[in-house]
Amino acid sequence: MDVVEEALRRDVDYSEAFDRRVRQLGDRLSQALGSGVRHDSDMNYNAGEGLVVYLADDGSVIDDEVQAGFRVTVRVSSRGPLWALFAWRRGPRAWEWLELGHPHGKNPQIEALRRRIEQVLGGAGLHEVEQALLDEVVPGAVTGLDGAPATVREVLFCEICC
Repeated sequence: MDVVEEALRRDVDYSEAFDRRVRQLGDRLSQALGSGVRHDSDMNYNAGEGLVVYLADDGSVIDDEVQAGFRVTVRVSSRGPLWALFAWRRGPRAWEWLELGHPHGKNPQIEALRRRIEQVLGGAGLHEVEQALLDEVVPGAVTGLDGAPATVREVLFCEICC
């Protein structure tokens, strides 16, 4: 928790060095998964960058978004050595957000991937922010989009999490 509290007080890092670190993490993760990992460097209204992984319905990592049953994004914070996992399941017409922090959101395919991600990112000195903490409001913090009270997710990772 101390790492999170410290990160909440830091400024967003828009540097090329941060972008390079996330790209390198993506390369390590891609190697560990044996599949491509897409680097999403868009930091517009985001305090971090994303690493996107696609899963088939059976949980195997695949490169093809069209064939994917799941899209998992690892958000890496520029404010500190932190990461969080966000996931979507392919719905009948669009991607549907999965509530990973709730018991009904537990998904064996994503939990298996989470363990593999944790090994890579943990080995690089990053800490996962627990799902339950992501929705907590940060006292005094507001979003850049509309000035609403900001959550841990919005301050550390993304206001536009996709």
